[in-house]
Amino acid sequence: MKLFAPRNCWVPTRRGWLLIAVLVLAGMVLVVSRLNAFLSPTRPIPADVLILEWWLPDSAMKDALAEFRRGGYQRLVISAGPLPDRWQNQSRYKSGGELTGATLASMGLETNLMVVMPLRRVERDRTYSMALGVKAWLDSSNAAVRAVNLYSLGPHARRSRLLYEKALGDRIKVGVIARPADDYDPNRWWSSGKGFHEVVGEALAYLYARILFHPGTA
Repeated sequence: MKLFAPRNCWVPTRRGWLLIAVLVLAGMVLVVSRLNAFLSPTRPIPADVLILEWWLPDSAMKDALAEFRRGGYQRLVISAGPLPDRWQNQSRYKSGGELTGATLASMGLETNLMVVMPLRRVERDRTYSMALGVKAWLDSSNAAVRAVNLYSLGPHARRSRLLYEKALGDRIKVGVIARPADDYDPNRWWSSGKGFHEVVGEALAYLYARILFHPGTA
């Protein structure tokens, strides 16, 4: 009794392998060229609240303030985070949120229009924890907020919006504004060590947040 039988098998020719290689390479080039744009969406929606991630540089804060004025928001909410270690013994501010609030005040933003989230000390999933802090404020303020816009920086934006959507739930819609980074060319991010580190790191972090992160584990 035979256990094996010959079968014809089609395999690529040299030209076939070349075509496959070209298609794979073209796909990789397309992914690389579009990766930063994918991670940096700007899709604002009509909203009364603008949420600002506290760690943005001063140039981005200035642009965020312009967006706040232009968008007719009622409140600018600043997420909370720990000050960098090198500043903790030199700054009179207790958190990065307080420092950001003071910076915006020096730029002309009225203090009664901003809300600085209290510091939440966590070791992991910090963005999600910050988003939970914003949710707690929205719940306690009894504000009839149905939509917010999140102001972030470059490739951080898509992951941050995803985590805010998870934290705020279906009741509140989340728009996003991604301000381009200053320290590398977003269209040639792979040519800069800083750009490569930021974009690739955020791509991996976004995959984790999309596939592996579950709010109950935060």
